[in-house]
Amino acid sequence: MKEMICWLNNNDGFVMGLLTFIYVVATIVICIFNGISNKNINKQLKESREQFKESCRGHIVPKIISLEGSIICLEFQNIGNDVAKNIVIKVHDKWLKKLEKTETFPKNAERLRILGKRKIFLAPEQKIDYSLWVPGNNQPDLILLEEEPLKITISYDTLNSSYNEEYEIFLDGCNFLVSNSDYVRLEKKKIDVLKEINSNLAKIERNKN
Repeated sequence: MKEMICWLNNNDGFVMGLLTFIYVVATIVICIFNGISNKNINKQLKESREQFKESCRGHIVPKIISLEGSIICLEFQNIGNDVAKNIVIKVHDKWLKKLEKTETFPKNAERLRILGKRKIFLAPEQKIDYSLWVPGNNQPDLILLEEEPLKITISYDTLNSSYNEEYEIFLDGCNFLVSNSDYVRLEKKKIDVLKEINSNLAKIERNKN
C-alpha cells in the first residue's frame, strides 16, 4: 500500500492525465447517449403529433352501401373530426363509361363527373350518396359494373394540410348487399300485399253488415 501511495505521489501528473482522459471519454459517451435519447424523444414527439393530427383531421372515404334496402349507392363520407374543404372527387372515366351503359341510373355518370370539376366540403359525419343500380330488378347492371374496378381519387384540405388519396373498389364483393336488398324489398312487398288483403276483407265485412 505504501509503495502504491509513493508511486502515485511520484507520478501525480500521469494520474491526473489518466483521470482527465477517463473523464473526457465518459463525457463523450454521455453526450452520445444523450444525443440518441434526444433523437428518440424527438421522433416519438413527432409520431405523437402525427397521430394526434390524424385523429383530429377530416378523412373522406368512399364506400358502397345499400340505401333503405332498395338501391345500391356510392357514398362519400367524412369519417374524421374536422371539416374537409376544397374536396375534389374524381371517379375514373373507364368505370363511368360502364355506368352510362346501365339501365338503372346511366345519368349518374355525368353527375359523378361533375364532382371532378367542383369543390365541395363535408362536415364531420356528413355524407353524400349517388345511386348506382337497383338490385334484382336490373341484375345485369351489376354484372356490367363488375367488369371494371371502381377507381377514385379524392383530394381535400383539412387542418391546414392537403391530402390526395386513391381508392379502388371491386364490386364483386357486393353480393351480400344485393341479397340483403332483395330480401328487404321482397319482405316489404309481402307486407303491402297483406295490408291490401286485410283492407279488402274489412270492406267485405262492412258490406255484409
